[in-house]
Amino acid sequence: MSRSSATVGDRRWWCFLRDPRLSRIARAGQFTVPAMNEEELRSAIERPAAHAGLLLEDGLCDLLLRKLQEARGGAGDAIALPFLAHALRETWTGRVGTRLTFGGYQETGGIGTSVARAADRVHDALDADGRRELRELCLRMVRLVDGQGKAVRRRVRMGDLTSDGTRSGATVLLSLLTDARLVVVDDGEAQLCHDSLLHGWPRLRDWINADLDGLLVRRRLGEAADAWDETGRPPSGLYAGEHLAAARSLTENDGRTLPTRPVERDFLRAGDQAERRRKRLLVTGGAIVLALALASTLALVARRSQQEKVLATSHAGGHVQLWDLARRSEPRRAAPLDLGASAAIAFHPRGRLLAAQTDSRLTMWNVADPRKPRKLAERRNREGVTWTLAFSPDGRMLASGDAKGRLRLWDISEPSRPELRTERTVAPTGLISLSFYADEGLLVTGNGRSGPEDKVPAQVRLWKVSNPGRAVLLSTGTTDSVMAVAFDPQRLLVAATGRGGNLAWWAVDEADGLEPVEVSDPNWVWGSSSHLPSISFRPDGEVLAAADSLGNVKLRSTDGSDPSFATLTDESQLPAGDSVQALAFRPCPMW
Repeated sequence: MSRSSATVGDRRWWCFLRDPRLSRIARAGQFTVPAMNEEELRSAIERPAAHAGLLLEDGLCDLLLRKLQEARGGAGDAIALPFLAHALRETWTGRVGTRLTFGGYQETGGIGTSVARAADRVHDALDADGRRELRELCLRMVRLVDGQGKAVRRRVRMGDLTSDGTRSGATVLLSLLTDARLVVVDDGEAQLCHDSLLHGWPRLRDWINADLDGLLVRRRLGEAADAWDETGRPPSGLYAGEHLAAARSLTENDGRTLPTRPVERDFLRAGDQAERRRKRLLVTGGAIVLALALASTLALVARRSQQEKVLATSHAGGHVQLWDLARRSEPRRAAPLDLGASAAIAFHPRGRLLAAQTDSRLTMWNVADPRKPRKLAERRNREGVTWTLAFSPDGRMLASGDAKGRLRLWDISEPSRPELRTERTVAPTGLISLSFYADEGLLVTGNGRSGPEDKVPAQVRLWKVSNPGRAVLLSTGTTDSVMAVAFDPQRLLVAATGRGGNLAWWAVDEADGLEPVEVSDPNWVWGSSSHLPSISFRPDGEVLAAADSLGNVKLRSTDGSDPSFATLTDESQLPAGDSVQALAFRPCPMW
């Protein structure tokens, strides 16, 4: 039978007693280490010195014990003994030959102030920038426990102290603090030598007291960001509302509080992006649901018969605006469509037909004259906010996905008499995106993560929809997250984009369905920290475009010789000015 032991300080002992299992072990196997008496303290001073061949001047040990008793009366052993250890080390530094002298001890400032003198020597030798970096460095190694200023030491990864270019002197400072025995570096982590430094160095105490609220927010931000990162960066772990605003203030206070770490900046950036998305949501039945009627362009189609152009934009509140683009340099506002609720919209691939799907009804419009649109049909369906809408390439079918995971397939063979042929729940969460293949009767759908704490991966499903009344599931693929899916129009290849610019690929095999495609660089990310809520292939398959949540449209040329899409070249981007939510190419090979 194996045995193990653990050493626990009095500050952490309550954690064991609070746990019902650990408390039984603690009560049964506890070995208390009492405070050292005077004889033990004398031995602790004299015997190590003798072992090292050192002598103490007569009376020096008595003086040390007397001063130690005074310190113990005020701060207790947990603080006083580290003060003694530091004072002895500094006295040894000022020794005369092999003798520890009264003069050497007096130079340290004594047991109560030796730590402060050593720390101030490091501080005073630095220039203004160095002192600022020293403050940042020391405060990173402090954990504030409460709003009254109670603080303890904190172990910090070296990478968090030295990775940022603005803290390029951190390595040098750590070396100075380590040489002064103020900081301990071990196993890739750094920490203050002891909690005594928090009490014995007034300057550090002043730094802490100067911004207690900010340091508390900083501590909570660090814990939340680390937990978010360790669990795969799920949206459910992000800050929102007041918490996000308080954390964001850390970057806007002219440096009074510490600069944020890379993971914290990613965390705040993701929270900002999620907050912007939430502002576009509608409150429906007490819940926030996605408003697909955005101020951005959702669809644009060229009417080949008369070479006229019509643009439709869908906005929050159920307003769809038509634009006359007969003169592309001078777009003119045409008629509005008042649908009563936010709508997803889609143009027919070869005609003048506009479909608009709200949470409860589908309407079909003839927009040959954008100034006088004609409603062709209106059909009601079960309520559920529509997140995605698309026509099949031949224009005879309309597919939509809603917030309840329902897939709807409409027969639009007669636009004035649309017929709902399929309405079924196919995903455990909202059906975010869908895309038709050019032929073959194939449809791909995508939904996000689901389950408790979003532990079920996002899903991409391949369907056979040659008959809109009988959608057949062919295959299901999984990935970390899905925000949009798209079929390559020239190859049986599916792309899906998720948060953080990640892309996943599947080849479509008639026998095996979706087969994951390994790209040449598995760590390649398109979009860096931004999300890509929409992607679209140019009809010739030679360009892939992505909507960027940071306000750009990203473009990449595809290497047609590489069917696995391992090579994407010639990246460029078009500035859009605001977060882009959707994009589409016109249905012809040229832009």
